Amino acid sequence: MAFNMDAFLNTPVDEPTSTRITICPEGEYRAIIDDVSESGINSWVRPPIDTKRGPMTILQVPWVILDEDVKKTVGRDKVVVNMDIILDVDTITGQLIKGDGKNVSLGRLRSALGQNDAPGWTFTKLPGAGPALVKVTHRPDRNDPEIKYPEIRRVTRIG
Repeated sequence: MAFNMDAFLNTPVDEPTSTRITICPEGEYRAIIDDVSESGINSWVRPPIDTKRGPMTILQVPWVILDEDVKKTVGRDKVVVNMDIILDVDTITGQLIKGDGKNVSLGRLRSALGQNDAPGWTFTKLPGAGPALVKVTHRPDRNDPEIKYPEIRRVTRIG
């Protein structure tokens, strides 16, 4: 059945809609990096933004939590928690900066996935990678500390 935009826009809603979401509880979980069949990996990289520290490029890696209890708690078949990694990018060439102390968080992610020593590595190797052990923490909203956002703070290799 094809989606009918007119019918959708004219469907009455008779009860209030939710204003809060149940988020992934804090803890350590087995997880895999989400596939990109719908969004494409290019949607993971935010364009450079100018901050007090200068231009910043952020890689947002979506992890699928594999814990059945978390799925029940959250009430979803698929629980995704993002991990943001600030990339060291050359502002002229647009390429990753290599060398000691550069792109350390990316290196740790690749290491946890067994991809850090792979020659010819590209970001397209990330989708579907894992499983790995991820640590989920909660970050409060800047404007409302009652609102929390789950985020991945650490990734550890399994086995």
